Amino acid sequence: MAPPPIENRETPHPCEKIKVKKTCDDIPRTTHKPPPAAGKESIVKIKPTAQMKNIKADAQGLINKALTTISKSSGTQQLLIGSVSGWTTGFLTMKVGRTAAFAVGGSIILFQLAQHKQFIDMDWEKVKQKMENTTKKFDASYSNKAPTWKANVTRFARTNTCFAAGFVGGFLIGLAS
Repeated sequence: MAPPPIENRETPHPCEKIKVKKTCDDIPRTTHKPPPAAGKESIVKIKPTAQMKNIKADAQGLINKALTTISKSSGTQQLLIGSVSGWTTGFLTMKVGRTAAFAVGGSIILFQLAQHKQFIDMDWEKVKQKMENTTKKFDASYSNKAPTWKANVTRFARTNTCFAAGFVGGFLIGLAS
């Protein structure tokens, strides 16, 4: 039902009482920063704060506490926890892996199509050289950290065989589902 005409109303309509106090001139204008000069990094680097370090320490403490609790539980509980966590990990791996494979495969197809249609010109030698440099940097920075992580996982799996067996079985079931 439409409101009565303005002439027949005793009180003004609520919208008629509204008065705009600010004009466009009253609004502060933001300045646009120009892009960084060539050669300067445009990637935002976050410095770790004390709070971030506390979160990392809390997370590591929580994981260690959970692993200690699992180690002290019975074989049946370890098998059940391992199966559920393995299935969850396998299922998520399958979903994320499928998405990642689609993204990588689609990118490769698009790059090949663009190169074939001569929209872009790929310097494959330069790409190969960059990949080799990145691989060398990665190997140099993570070669010392990998054995300790691998040793910890192997030690945990050997001391908690029920959990490890359940995890592997659940993981394979999760990949299949």
